[in-house]
Amino acid sequence: MSRSFFDWQRSARAQTRMLYVGFCVVIVATSALMALCVHWAWQFEPDAPAPPPYTDLFLIALALMTPFILGGMYYRVLSLSKGGAYKVAQLIGADELVDPQTNLEKRYLNVVEEISIAAGIPVPQIYILETPTVNAFAAGYSTKDALVCVTRGCLQCMPRAELEAIIGHELGHIVHGDTRINLRAMGVIFGISLLTQLGELMVHGSRGGHSSRSSDSRDGRIAIAGIALMIIGYVGAFAAQIIQSLLSRTREYHADAAAVQFTRNPQSLADALKRIGGSSGTQVSGAAAIEMRHMFFCEAAVQSFNRVFSTHPPIEKRILKLEPGWDYEFIPREVQEEVPLAHVREAQERPVGPDGALSESATMAVGAAAFSMLQFSAMDIERAFKATGNPGDDHLNYARELMFGLPFAISTMVHEKDNAPAVLFALLLSDDPDEQLQQLGIIKQYDHRLSAKAMQAKEALKEAKMQDVLSIFDLLVPALRRLNETEFKTLLKQMLELIKADKKVTLFEWCLFSLSKSLFRVLFVPKAKQGLDLNFTIKRSKEEVELVMQTLCIATKMPSDKCKIALENASKLLGVECRLPEKMLPFAAVDKALSRCSQLIDFDRELILKACVEMVEFDQQVTVEESQILRAIATLLGCPIPPIIRQSAV
Repeated sequence: MSRSFFDWQRSARAQTRMLYVGFCVVIVATSALMALCVHWAWQFEPDAPAPPPYTDLFLIALALMTPFILGGMYYRVLSLSKGGAYKVAQLIGADELVDPQTNLEKRYLNVVEEISIAAGIPVPQIYILETPTVNAFAAGYSTKDALVCVTRGCLQCMPRAELEAIIGHELGHIVHGDTRINLRAMGVIFGISLLTQLGELMVHGSRGGHSSRSSDSRDGRIAIAGIALMIIGYVGAFAAQIIQSLLSRTREYHADAAAVQFTRNPQSLADALKRIGGSSGTQVSGAAAIEMRHMFFCEAAVQSFNRVFSTHPPIEKRILKLEPGWDYEFIPREVQEEVPLAHVREAQERPVGPDGALSESATMAVGAAAFSMLQFSAMDIERAFKATGNPGDDHLNYARELMFGLPFAISTMVHEKDNAPAVLFALLLSDDPDEQLQQLGIIKQYDHRLSAKAMQAKEALKEAKMQDVLSIFDLLVPALRRLNETEFKTLLKQMLELIKADKKVTLFEWCLFSLSKSLFRVLFVPKAKQGLDLNFTIKRSKEEVELVMQTLCIATKMPSDKCKIALENASKLLGVECRLPEKMLPFAAVDKALSRCSQLIDFDRELILKACVEMVEFDQQVTVEESQILRAIATLLGCPIPPIIRQSAV
């Protein structure tokens, strides 16, 4: 039985605690070692008084080392708190794939988009590391600021099914919170490495010019102290490797399981590992590779005693878990060199561009078959809830069909920074001609070109009968992330004016605006100003929880008598009184309520999401709008629900 999304979250939280406990142990151990070095060196100093007790030296060393190492860790974590994923890519030298040119690059883009839609998360930024070796990694504090990166060698040697398995593995790290731990681990490793760097500075500084015997003696003592610090730093780095290994090995098995869950194809992941085992290697050059080695798909840095302190389980063990009857034969390199052309031909099955656009009739046929869903059953909602964080092959098939049915105008615009806002505006344009004309006038005030593009996108979505608006928004996220702060603020201002144009705000409009605003906060608001993660409980957030339930009650449009019963059921489940809502809810208050609820402990967030699901399915019939609002609220709570699919369509 596969683990639930919330089980993964609890596991990630426990591993974070283990990381910090290990960090504290390293600080204590390095302080004890420093005190021992000072105590030993003191005895060799001529005419020196008796050395202080070792316990006093240890306490002094601990008082000095703790703020020094903690300061280094805090500096690194703070530097990664805003745009952390992007800065990790900069450290390793990866380049963002903005405009794919080759068929292999287009295939890579398609695979990431399809699996992201299937998982119900925003599409991450897509990067390529220009190296012939085969590897991949993911980074980010959350699904909203994540990236996935593969090496050029990985693109060239992997068939589509095996590339899907690798991307599924990396997206599993993102969805289950592993990438957040990885970034914090980078801070811990950086703080410990500062000792070695300080020691090297002291040694190099002592090699300057000397003017007297006393200065020679002083410089000699500085050099000895520097060497001692370097040794202590190396011991700390050795301990950091152990921490990396303890954290990473189990999580790699879990991510392999997530890849199998996403694709339902364990053989593809096993074949990908066999191909890597017979390839030119997985090593990545650069000092950052050592600091990031726990983040990669396979071991990225050459280490002594690799089997003992490797951050990844041996490839052989990973394959055996997927294919118990494996004969220990890797795919030879010479065989791999014969197939790149076959991979290129395979990539041409779904090119991005005019040549790959479906005809208008075909687009409408696919769109009508997949997305003209007037309502869902309670069983469909329950299936999606149970698949939170663990989408299956039916969700992946749905995502593939969505991508096939996406009109060419939309598939082009969602990837372009300048045109992505037009698609977002199209989702907000009214069907009423007079209101629509007024909204287009608002867009023209800012950019005349975007007005025409928004209308073009509106018509394309209408003809293709695209109902899954949240998946369209998820496709837009990479392009929206490329906006600067001023451009994004202008975008939010325009969205607000479009929403208010008809003097009323619908729940759907609020959801779209809240998702955009949430993305803005992640990208441009420092973590300290976003509110600390205080692990609120439901009992401490009664008003906020009640407001969320009232919002869903309004979304369902149930009669007041049924709504009252549904709220009473939610009250019993949550242990919080949920009263009937007023006719109008202050959306700003709902936004703040969801922000606070997203910081609840894992068990309480699971309860709230379950209550939300029960509220929506109470009358046994769920409209597309209700399902979209449920998924939007789940996303704002930090619980990605995959696309809701009718049982008859599976």
